[in-house]
Amino acid sequence: MSKLQATQEPSESELHFIVELYSQGELLKALSITEELKSNFPRSATLYNLCGAIHAALFHYALAIENYQRAIELEPDFADLYFNMASAQIDCGELDAAIKSYRRAIAIDPRYVEAYSDLGLALQEKAQWQEAIDCFTHALALDPNYADAHSNMASALQAIGNLDSAIAHCDKALAINPRFAPAHYNLGSVMHQKGELAAALRSYKQAYAINATLAPAQVKSGQILHELGDLKGSIACLKSALAIDPNAADVHFSLATVLHDSGNLGDAHDAYKCALELNPHHSGAAISIAKLLYENQQYEQAAEIFALNQSSESQLYFLKCLYAEKREEEVVGQIKKLCAKGEHNAVIGSYISRVNNKYGINLHNPYCQNPLDFVSHLDISMRYEREIRVCEKISMFVAL
Repeated sequence: MSKLQATQEPSESELHFIVELYSQGELLKALSITEELKSNFPRSATLYNLCGAIHAALFHYALAIENYQRAIELEPDFADLYFNMASAQIDCGELDAAIKSYRRAIAIDPRYVEAYSDLGLALQEKAQWQEAIDCFTHALALDPNYADAHSNMASALQAIGNLDSAIAHCDKALAINPRFAPAHYNLGSVMHQKGELAAALRSYKQAYAINATLAPAQVKSGQILHELGDLKGSIACLKSALAIDPNAADVHFSLATVLHDSGNLGDAHDAYKCALELNPHHSGAAISIAKLLYENQQYEQAAEIFALNQSSESQLYFLKCLYAEKREEEVVGQIKKLCAKGEHNAVIGSYISRVNNKYGINLHNPYCQNPLDFVSHLDISMRYEREIRVCEKISMFVAL
């Protein structure tokens, strides 16, 4: 937060006091003093910049952007203002506006390393991988020892499948700063994609050992431990991630999956329910809850959930629930609906055979109309007479 060259500015001591309060986390006090000074220095771009930074730290992103815009009106050729505003725009989801702000900062200062790197990150969010890589390349040409740009480059290279180069950039970032948690995390992600689970786990653990608030590293560690069969360790990692961000629906879902696999169905149900409450459109959580209900023979409640989801799996489970509840007309209707959609598989074929036998009807079975026609009866005793006798002798010997 450097002082801007403007026509009217508070004293150095007044500005320094505000910056000190900001640095110490006394944001409301800093904001109060800044607002008061703004009335005395209405053309101080520095004050508007400070006010924007304080509002951003308080998560008041709209107010932060408003103050940065006012500062830009007063000092239109100061690159830091556009950079600061872009950061606030990113935080409130205005990605396209942020990209324009980063580009404006670079146009004013073509050697603005941080702006190139952050612009690359914004372009990554739009899956514009090559443009992002170009930005990171510019940043590294200006400063080859900029660890952030190496780490960000690794992420972009991983996205286009260049895993070896991604690893090389992670290694460079860590050579510059061995305690750079994002680089450890990105290295873990690349190793995970390569299937090197032990190496990935080490990198993820190193990332959150350095930065205990890096919840994604805990989540990824939990997922790897799940893959490796360490359910207890996986649950511990996922719970640690939720302690950092309790509103992460996908993490609740991951935890529920591990709890389910560990046989803790009650807690799994609660975790699935929590994921669904946080994200009512989380179809995975909804279907998983319905499956638990189905396994517990609560077919009516399960059917209500399966009926709402139009995926093939859900609609097949819906059929199973209807059949278990002996709802004949609905079973037949569901079978016809699935067949009309082109759903031909062994499970549907099995239910058509059951329905035809149980209800005395003759639904066409697109999977296999007359399955017994494909059954062969062979007497293998003559062909394998010697082998059978050997087995009989072995059985007699074991019995003795």
